Amino acid sequence: DERSWCTENFIARSTMLTMIKLKNQFCQNLADIGFITLYETNSNHKNTDNCLNITDPYINSNSKNMKVVLAVLCSGLYPNIVQVRPPSGTYIQVEKGTIKAKTDPRMLKIVDKNNERVFIHPGSINFTEGDYKSPWLIFYKKIKTSKVFLRDSTMASPYSILLFGGEIKVLPDKQQLMIDDWIRFEAGGYVDTLMQHV
Repeated sequence: DERSWCTENFIARSTMLTMIKLKNQFCQNLADIGFITLYETNSNHKNTDNCLNITDPYINSNSKNMKVVLAVLCSGLYPNIVQVRPPSGTYIQVEKGTIKAKTDPRMLKIVDKNNERVFIHPGSINFTEGDYKSPWLIFYKKIKTSKVFLRDSTMASPYSILLFGGEIKVLPDKQQLMIDDWIRFEAGGYVDTLMQHV
């Protein structure tokens, strides 16, 4: 039954019930503003997860697409964003040439909008990560103890930042796009022209 499953998996049943209530409330709020359509169901019990039963399946059609999920996170968490500045690359000799060595996470410099240094919290899954595909991380909140730490963070793609970030300025003389007067992206003339019309 439900209680024993929660106990076996070290999950607090009361927390799960709270999450179900919040999910149902969020679903109702989306319907109230006309974002989704709700359908009638036989189950009106407040502790039942009705969201999937009363909405169209298309609502979750992108739930496993990590690029979309990360873009939604960027949209919701922006302007909580930092820049990851890796040290200059080191290379190791291999049989057929050289390859870039893995970056030691302790060598990364992570800075916020004010160019102030922040650190990944030791309890974060990103604490041991040294190589990021994107130099931008979004985060939930900063915590100051001995240093300023980011607990919950994930990479943000440049496209997500461009689409869901702040004000975009085109710097045609430098062939760059700038978001909120600090985030910069290289952009050729075609991209500059395109972004002016977005």
